Amino acid sequence: MLLRPGNGMVVESPFVIEGRAAPGWTVRLRIVMEGSQQRVEVLDTRVPVGADGSFAYTFESSVRFSGARYRILVTVADPLGVPAQVEVTVQER
Repeated sequence: MLLRPGNGMVVESPFVIEGRAAPGWTVRLRIVMEGSQQRVEVLDTRVPVGADGSFAYTFESSVRFSGARYRILVTVADPLGVPAQVEVTVQER
């Protein structure tokens, strides 16, 4: 479902989140920024899946600091509403 970024990657905002799902479905993207002792949800959006089965979203954080971690949660539900979720954590350069 999620092609990039990979778990544990070092990223620099803005970065692209790419994946695959069934054509015509919608993917929910959530990103939680985790700092020293804080967790802030910085994104909660839905992205359509194209006819070729791919989706992409360019994420640019309005709040950035070196070493911050982004927990990316990608959720897709099948036509019956059964969800599948993938979670990766990346780190800001």
